[in-house]
Amino acid sequence: MSDEVLAQLRAQNRLLKLCLAATAVVAGAVALTGASDRKGNAEFTEITVERINVVNADGSRALVLANGERLPAPVINGHEVESDRGRKPGMLFYNDEGDEVGGLIYAGKSGEDGHGSGGVHLSMDRYGGDQQLALYHHEHGGHMETGLSIYDRGLEKEYGPLYEALSRLPPGPEREALAAKWREAGGQQTQRLFVGRTPGISPRWSLPTSRGARAS
Repeated sequence: MSDEVLAQLRAQNRLLKLCLAATAVVAGAVALTGASDRKGNAEFTEITVERINVVNADGSRALVLANGERLPAPVINGHEVESDRGRKPGMLFYNDEGDEVGGLIYAGKSGEDGHGSGGVHLSMDRYGGDQQLALYHHEHGGHMETGLSIYDRGLEKEYGPLYEALSRLPPGPEREALAAKWREAGGQQTQRLFVGRTPGISPRWSLPTSRGARAS
């Protein structure tokens, strides 16, 4: 056997040993973390993460805890929908079908005027729709509102397609007529009850009228 062939065999042998060693390291890491067994148990004194997904046995979401960059968009009827909650950290809850049913979000920082800006918002959603109840504290520009609100809104499967069609229409009578149907389907969220402190200086409770104006 030539020296060249022997050299190639020795090189292949060294490569095989490296592969076996790497496999052993990976297997050891899997065993230590329990990653090979999805139902394995692990204990930690402290853990630092950007997002935690709590899932059901079938892998669907049950709860998500995440920073502002990784918090998921709302999910209604199995698909993500637009939201104005922005990039805020928080915790979201999901029903058995994977739709969001509420959550807790929060934020806070000092503005250029020196006043605090942000708040905390805990909401509970209806099945197939948006939030129905919210407990919150908001402040901006030296003004704040703290209280509990009960809302009324329809089902997304009924007003969602109307909103998509509405967004494609130019201003005019046809758009106005479709907007009226969207409101009749519950597309416009209406506040039915507020109890708390308004941006003014006094505590109050109010029962908004059918047009959404507060009557206390």
